[in-house]
Amino acid sequence: MKNTSKILLFTLLAVMSGSALAEVKPVTLEDITAHVSTQNYYVQENAERVYQAKKTIQLSRRNLLPKINLWRILGGFSNPLGLVEDVAPFLVPNNWLRVKEDKVLATASVHGYRALWANELLTARGLLIQSSLDERLLEQLQENAKDFEPLYSVIQLRENLGTAPSGSIQQFEVRRLALNEEINTLATIIKSNRSELAYILGFPGNDEAVPTGVKYFEKSEAHPLRYEDYEERLLSASYELKQHTSLIQAANLIRKSRYFNFLGVSTMSRGAYGNIFDGLPQQDGLGFGLGPSVQIVRSQKRILESQKRGIEETLRKNLKVLVDSYNLDLQLREDALQRIQATQSQWQTLTDRMNLGAKIDVFDLIEASRNRIEAVSSYYSIETRLHLGSDRLKRLTYTDAYQVVEGSLPK
Repeated sequence: MKNTSKILLFTLLAVMSGSALAEVKPVTLEDITAHVSTQNYYVQENAERVYQAKKTIQLSRRNLLPKINLWRILGGFSNPLGLVEDVAPFLVPNNWLRVKEDKVLATASVHGYRALWANELLTARGLLIQSSLDERLLEQLQENAKDFEPLYSVIQLRENLGTAPSGSIQQFEVRRLALNEEINTLATIIKSNRSELAYILGFPGNDEAVPTGVKYFEKSEAHPLRYEDYEERLLSASYELKQHTSLIQAANLIRKSRYFNFLGVSTMSRGAYGNIFDGLPQQDGLGFGLGPSVQIVRSQKRILESQKRGIEETLRKNLKVLVDSYNLDLQLREDALQRIQATQSQWQTLTDRMNLGAKIDVFDLIEASRNRIEAVSSYYSIETRLHLGSDRLKRLTYTDAYQVVEGSLPK
């Protein structure tokens, strides 16, 4: 017994010390924007790529100035073109075009960053909304579980007296345990979502982000959506489309630079966002390879244009699906509320009659309990989808919380 007590004591201390290291941090929807902007790992990584792209513009400009390459000087005039590239790089037209390319590609990197930022913000806000509504559902299930406690002794007494069929208490216990299992499963999901949200917000790995302040829709605020009201904004605000527009502009500059290759090929790097063009073959100098070289760039441009059209249609499809789903859930929401009232009334009637001594079949009680919980779960699912759908619409159109991406980039 002493050894067992020591083991239990050490286990308790270990659990307490482990939980002491973890910090539970309340988070609101308003807090998420700042955390995602400054602490999210993917956003920070992409912000550094934007920084690199902007520095590449400076590098390209400064590479237009003369520089010293000792190896070429020691080689004398055996490579006069190389000396020109060092002493007078501004005489190479493609170097000037490369500066323009880098400006356009830097703009593409900014658009890519802002799209990524919005996606991470959408994920974080979605987790917070989902977790908040799951917690309210958990509270409701726990309240329902409490209703079983006073009925247990009543059913057991009646079975002992022979006024209830044999095995009634076992059926009741099976349902009670099933409800406890649902509660434990939901609690595990909530804990997992808290940890995932903490990671997205850049909190330490063992912390938990607890959602606060999420409100339900008021009936007056929930109204059907119309696709036509959002399509124009959807396409004009999309940073994915803006990014591809910049890449297409870069393709035009690169095609133009092919015609000046006979005066020297630029050796400047286009940076991270120019890698889709770096692998395209080109001819160094004046020769018969100019035609195919230009045609390859044109083909790359057509690929980008095709991708842009694909993004446009994907955006339209996503908006159409979102609008239809949202409007359907608005209709289902009213039915779900009525279903909750009906199942609650059914449960209350059966339990009141049982307490008054009426002969109530345990199976009817179990079925009434299951119907009540399914009705509550269905309602919370609909409520969650409405919240998430509304937030996704804001993400697609870059409104409300997502307007921040139109401002300056974080330092």
